[in-house]
Amino acid sequence: GQLRKPDVNHTGCGTITAYNAERRTYTVKLDVELDGAVLNSCGSSNLHSLDSVRAQDLRPVLLAETDPRSQLEKLFELSRLAKQRREVVQQWIPRLSQACLNFPPKTFVTHGPPEATFEIQHFCLLTQTYYLRPYSAKGAPPSKPGTALTKEKVPASQVRPYLWEAEDPAKQGAALLEAHTQEAKRLEAVLEAETKLARQSLRGIPAGMPVRLLKPVTVAGLRKLADHLRIQSRGQQSVFSRFMDTIWGPSVGKGCKAGDIAYVKTAHNNGTYTLAICESQIFWSQEHLNLSDEDRVKRIIGVAPLALQVPASSVQPLFIASASPTATLAQLLECDKAAVCAGDQTSRIEQQIASRAFLNLPPGTKVWCEGKGVGHISWYIASLGEYVVKSNSLATSGLFMATAAEVHVQLTDVNDINDVVASFERRHEAEVVRLERAKLVNDAVRGGEHLLLPPSTRVIVEQHVLSNSTWAQLGMAASRTRVGTVLGVQEGSPRRYNVLMACWDQTGISSASHTQVEARHVRPTFWDSPDPIEALRQLDPEAAERLERAESS
Repeated sequence: GQLRKPDVNHTGCGTITAYNAERRTYTVKLDVELDGAVLNSCGSSNLHSLDSVRAQDLRPVLLAETDPRSQLEKLFELSRLAKQRREVVQQWIPRLSQACLNFPPKTFVTHGPPEATFEIQHFCLLTQTYYLRPYSAKGAPPSKPGTALTKEKVPASQVRPYLWEAEDPAKQGAALLEAHTQEAKRLEAVLEAETKLARQSLRGIPAGMPVRLLKPVTVAGLRKLADHLRIQSRGQQSVFSRFMDTIWGPSVGKGCKAGDIAYVKTAHNNGTYTLAICESQIFWSQEHLNLSDEDRVKRIIGVAPLALQVPASSVQPLFIASASPTATLAQLLECDKAAVCAGDQTSRIEQQIASRAFLNLPPGTKVWCEGKGVGHISWYIASLGEYVVKSNSLATSGLFMATAAEVHVQLTDVNDINDVVASFERRHEAEVVRLERAKLVNDAVRGGEHLLLPPSTRVIVEQHVLSNSTWAQLGMAASRTRVGTVLGVQEGSPRRYNVLMACWDQTGISSASHTQVEARHVRPTFWDSPDPIEALRQLDPEAAERLERAESS
């Protein structure tokens, strides 16, 4: 029961280092004596400390004060203010007994058991949880985030405000009560919006909006991809492997569980979504509520290491991430209506152009090829009327070749469908006209020996020349095109060209190297020329003029 001195001869004096307003107790560091000299607590690091010393057990020492009376009056005034402040806090405690939502950072709260005081770092609106770190009383060394005492994802219902350390308890109490009231109203609106959309699938959810998965999603080949990336990074743990190893626990390698949270990356016209799956739960603060769709995509989608495609029936929008759930509900219903119309239009136009074989589709166009899946156009080979397509499938990632008849345009990610299809038709019609002119020009230069062809001229090498050379070992003899590019005339032999050849096999993989070919075994080709007749004019003006006269007649 008695406060103990370090020894019987101790003076009983010390220095106050901290005051607990709730318990009305002090932390005191006692003076020590060395060789008969009394050292103040500020003069030694190895001092005896007393905690939880009651206010009635202390008396101020004023002997060393130059003006004891003035100092005493100051202490009385501080005591009076502390009593008034205590009354204010005690008035606010019952009013805040149910308040727990959306408290700002640096607010002190209690959490237990065992009950302890913490400082708020963040409040996540998406999960309604707090990130807390231990509170350090004034005069004590501060706690560092990440220590064993740090609390993460503490449910809001398990914290209560702690006003004893507030500079203005009444002002802070009113602010916390208002924050809780506004958040409670928002959650009521969230519940109302979710009730209206119960068991209803929506299309056209904007990018960046969080959604909850209603069904598990299987990710075929994801583990294989993670291992491949780990090998590419020379053994370092890649984001994919860390994602696979940490985020889902028992469902590692299988995909997402029902109830997991993802973010919309793209809403497709065919009623599906591409979802961004993040390595860990993205913290959703008050700032995220006010972000535009573009900024939200940059902050959230940009850091997601994985994307999955799921049908609209597998996701449910999370209104808890909306500043105004009622307005968001109206927006989503409008987006759904527009998406349904766009989807119907997409299906109708895709059926109309399903039998069309488009030439000269631009690189990046999304296409579907029977037996090979979905991909994107890498480039167009005019001399063959075929495409090199990059596959989107994880299992068949790579390039493959497909004829124009095998390529079917996919319009699921196209906004202005009519304009895009019209542009494809214009490109196709222009390409048909250009190929007809290119054929005329190619026929006009058949035969004869073509000397002094300038560098960069595209040429066709006769098949038997390649078949009888070492190029047969590289598969050139079996290639489907023999187009090369003139690099120049071989030194010392003006009738031989250095030609850079490109070999195309069935897989669409290109290998290129040099060969020397006699001028009589090559002829210019104009399949790739934007204006074949103008290109011919640069090589042979007379031949171009004869061809133009023949066209006009």
